[in-house]
Amino acid sequence: MKDVFFKPSKDFYGSMEAEIHWSLFDRDVWALARKCSEVYARRCTQHLENLPEEMIAKLQEATLLYLIDFLDEHEDELELPTGLILDEDTEPEEVMHWVRPVLITYDKGVLSDEEAPPAISIKLMFTAVPDEFLEWVIRDNMIVYIGEHDDVSPWNDKIMKKKWNYINAI
Repeated sequence: MKDVFFKPSKDFYGSMEAEIHWSLFDRDVWALARKCSEVYARRCTQHLENLPEEMIAKLQEATLLYLIDFLDEHEDELELPTGLILDEDTEPEEVMHWVRPVLITYDKGVLSDEEAPPAISIKLMFTAVPDEFLEWVIRDNMIVYIGEHDDVSPWNDKIMKKKWNYINAI
């Protein structure tokens, strides 16, 4: 990963921002670090770049389940691209062709920069429906949430118990 330099955000008071390259998607993504130091933001960026393969597989599997449900619920209302087939026979890694990260947020919560584990929320666009967003939320080596984008905090343990949290389905 190339060096990342966070600078004070013009739009979000007390936050820092940078454009980072995420090799999982082979693209640059805007990152926002809320009320934390550049050291913490860099640690989160490094953590994101080094997610374990097992975690990536779970992210893909739960994302596939979410997208299948979304399409089942909304397919009559949407104009979908030709060739879009997401069903139980789809390999989970294929979802990576249909989602694109648009914003990564780091949030240390109330802990100090030194004590806080990496806490990351990722807003992803469903490319077949550009105004539909989903969210991945990770705290350290635990997936906290996968589902509809709702600005979920990585520190919200209650969200982990919700039936509409797709990480619970795998």
